[in-house]
Amino acid sequence: MQFIYRNAKNEISIQNIENVSISDDHYQGISVSENKLKTYRKDRVLEMLSGNENPEERRQYHLENSDINEEATSRFLNRLSKPEICFTGFKKDEKVKLTNLAEERGMFIRVNVTKNLDFLCCGYNAGPAKIENARKQGVVALTEHQFLELLTTGEIPEQ
Repeated sequence: MQFIYRNAKNEISIQNIENVSISDDHYQGISVSENKLKTYRKDRVLEMLSGNENPEERRQYHLENSDINEEATSRFLNRLSKPEICFTGFKKDEKVKLTNLAEERGMFIRVNVTKNLDFLCCGYNAGPAKIENARKQGVVALTEHQFLELLTTGEIPEQ
């Protein structure tokens, strides 16, 4: 599988992977150039190459027309000013459950602490540096219990 890809740093490259597996949101396979397992977000794939195209010409085309594809990235942008929350220090299945609850209640999920973050929900294994960084930015740090109470009552309990 060969495609043109824009990574998180907005760098555009040609990717070629073998032994591909596909999920709803990702492609994963062995990178031909690096000979290691790599994972790519589907929404960052700019173009799938069929073999008839010149890969470098297609990459150059995307470099010259480098506006970020709004449709592809819209699910990662909080255009509706929803409350933003980040979950940290949870096991994967716990984090998925909490993320689904937050999304059902109209919250916007972040994977990192950002300047617009409203809440940082901290699990048993939350890193102290991440919590401190968030609190310095005025982000409200919550326990899982406090988060669940916030969803139920709209208020954050003191304990």
